[in-house]
Amino acid sequence: MRKIVLLLGFTLFVIFAFGQTEKENYKTVVNEFEKNYNSKDYEAIFSTFAQEMKDALPLDKTKEFFMGLNQQVGDIKEREFVGYEQSYAAYKTTFEKIVFLLLLSVDDASKINGMFIRPYVEDNSPK
Repeated sequence: MRKIVLLLGFTLFVIFAFGQTEKENYKTVVNEFEKNYNSKDYEAIFSTFAQEMKDALPLDKTKEFFMGLNQQVGDIKEREFVGYEQSYAAYKTTFEKIVFLLLLSVDDASKINGMFIRPYVEDNSPK
């Protein structure tokens, strides 16, 4: 019985310790996003969108959104993977003027099919 409890405890530890690692496809997509955002290549960002994202945010709206964002907050200076929220990878993203939480979702083809940007709030809950 004691071995079962230890095995269960170890299994839960592994799940929680390694369950929040950044998946390689997300890492690739978010690196490309940051590079294109900082170089103001919003058409390149648009080209990484899945069709449903392109339908929701056409090229002219994509350019308008990111130009406005860049004018207000500047370039991305630092980004840190903080975990997953449902199907979205969450990144603490430090811009020149503010820190936001960038939430990014990609499909099986590593195309962006969801993106949210909101103010970053530090999680002070016990780990």
